[in-house]
Amino acid sequence: MKIRVPGTTSNLAVGFDCIGAALSLFNEFEFLKSEVYQLIDFDVKNDENLVLNAYKKYFEHFGIIDVPVTIKQILNEVPLSRGLGSSATCIIAGILAANELSLKLPLEECLDLMVEMEGHPDNIYPAVYGGMVSVFVDKITYSRQYDVHPGLHFFVNIPDHKTSTRELRDALNQQVYLQDAVYNVSRALHLDYALRVGELEYLKAVLKDKLHQDIRAGFIPGYEDVKGQVDNEGDILLVSGSGSTLLIISDRPKEYSFEGFITKEVVITSGVKICE
Repeated sequence: MKIRVPGTTSNLAVGFDCIGAALSLFNEFEFLKSEVYQLIDFDVKNDENLVLNAYKKYFEHFGIIDVPVTIKQILNEVPLSRGLGSSATCIIAGILAANELSLKLPLEECLDLMVEMEGHPDNIYPAVYGGMVSVFVDKITYSRQYDVHPGLHFFVNIPDHKTSTRELRDALNQQVYLQDAVYNVSRALHLDYALRVGELEYLKAVLKDKLHQDIRAGFIPGYEDVKGQVDNEGDILLVSGSGSTLLIISDRPKEYSFEGFITKEVVITSGVKICE
């Protein structure tokens, strides 16, 4: 069985902790029943491997006997600790594989465990369902997909250094000014429509943020150089997730290149796929 999971961009400016999108960067894993657990072609092995940990967590969570497997990574396009949802790809794959080899529960009954392990529904939900997704939790999780204008172009700029989600979250202000909260909320109410119509200047105004983007940008070497070039082109620059990847949104094809970053054009894509 093979499971392919898209990477994600999340914390979409005014969509902090609640809006993310599935991107055309994928991690793919193969699961084969075996006598003992084995990992093949992974950089992270044994107790630190999130795919294996998520797989085992499923059996522990539901109180059933586990099914040992050999897990092989066959595609690795979502780098670790770059703000592109690599942890979510591993957790989703591990839990879905365990489900397919045991209880075969509806997908919806696996989501809470995925979010519990990963901690960020704005990564899990777009990776599972695809598209641009907004989520919030009130006893249960509510989600809906946004339409995105086909004329918008997305570029990820992936640096060669990692960031720590925990450290960057700790750097954020734990209390915010009322006027800053209003500034963000008033724009978030327009995000759905702005993405749908695809008018770049309108979207640029909507995606101005006062809660987290500037703080996180300060931890990314080369950010000011990238921002200068993007501003000159009239495009939008955002920190993806908690960083260190930078996301550019434009209304036309571009050929960006920045020192210290690998730039790829991506599209918003469908969610996880399971192939027998």
